[in-house]
Amino acid sequence: MNAIKILHILPILFILLTGLIILLSIFNPIFLNILFGIWSVYLAAIVIVSIITGFKTQLKYIPVFPVIFLSIHISWGIGFFIGLFKTQYQKY
Repeated sequence: MNAIKILHILPILFILLTGLIILLSIFNPIFLNILFGIWSVYLAAIVIVSIITGFKTQLKYIPVFPVIFLSIHISWGIGFFIGLFKTQYQKY
């Protein structure tokens, strides 16, 4: 368990939760409000972390950091599921 930390699992859970809520919103539109709330908190956290990171590195990169963090998290989450299904259906 040393190699896996909560920060590694969060993007996976985020993608899974987003997909699940989108599917649930087909049956009940209230789930779109929940999705909006989750994404709002997530984007606010990304902006805060971007500002903190910008002060630690260079301020000129603050506008770019949210895009970078968002791409990393989405890529990590989707890549995990692609890799999971790819290894399940791959012939050995």
